[in-house]
Amino acid sequence: MVQNLNQLIFQSKLDTLGQSATTSTLKKSTKATVTVYGKGTDISKAEVFERRTKKKVMTQSIALALIDVCKTKEKSQKLENSFWNTYYCQNKITSVYGRIYGNYCKNMLCPVCNGIRKAELINKYLPIGKNWPDAYFVTITAKAVPAKV
Repeated sequence: MVQNLNQLIFQSKLDTLGQSATTSTLKKSTKATVTVYGKGTDISKAEVFERRTKKKVMTQSIALALIDVCKTKEKSQKLENSFWNTYYCQNKITSVYGRIYGNYCKNMLCPVCNGIRKAELINKYLPIGKNWPDAYFVTITAKAVPAKV
């Protein structure tokens, strides 16, 4: 019986040590896991954030005005949702290893997303354009119609 008691005490001490070590190493993290996509933006470039902030303020004011117009019109729920999506573009950003990441709306109204879209297209066609000896940027327009005919 004494042998069983010693064995019981010995086992309980080991179990206690094992449990306390296990709980201290397996504590759940209180931080939420966030998945980021893309290359992100370097945090050290302040001028980039200033430009983006100005664009975002301008975009939000335009989006709110367009949302108000949509509320007065019938059958414009889809447009209103698109404007709200633009309003919340880059609303939440995540910082990871000195770079920031966020979600883009990819709407035509958003200057930030349009700038990204233009940059992607320019970089896509840049290798072809570099091979041209005399490259010019031309905007083709139609002649304006006079107000009174």
